[in-house]
Amino acid sequence: GKRDVIPPKLVESLPENQSTNFKERTIQLKFDEFVQIKDLSNQLIITPRLKNTPEISAEGKKVIIHLGKEELLPNTTYRFSFGKAIADMNESNSIPNFEYVFSTGASIDTLELKGKVKDAFNNKPVGTVLVALYPLASANDSAVYKNEPAYYTKSNDNGEFLLKYLPAKT
Repeated sequence: GKRDVIPPKLVESLPENQSTNFKERTIQLKFDEFVQIKDLSNQLIITPRLKNTPEISAEGKKVIIHLGKEELLPNTTYRFSFGKAIADMNESNSIPNFEYVFSTGASIDTLELKGKVKDAFNNKPVGTVLVALYPLASANDSAVYKNEPAYYTKSNDNGEFLLKYLPAKT
């Protein structure tokens, strides 16, 4: 038959994607075909950052996320951006920009910040670099050395970036 070029599709998530009042320790993402996880250390971005890296594994048609004893911040929207890490087992068709989002509060934060990273010397786009957002309280000339960013993402090949699910804070 023809070569499979279609990435897996999410058929169910427990708890549901975009859940509010989240209190779970384990997340299950169920797909329509067997899946694998590829290059998770370079693909996965969790914002805001967690103190401990969750245990993430592929088991048949599921991706399981174990948060362990991680203390989640109250009234905070968390975004697990998998990039191209989730793929089907046979042909390695990756799901582009797959995200799982939940909030520990009553609503999902919806603010966004987008822009384009350009090289200061030649004004050309800079791709696949980290773009970080720091709270105003920690903003000073050494913030990037002394503090961790609250939110971050990667620019695409054209230098474009999008920070999503941001709270209404400075």
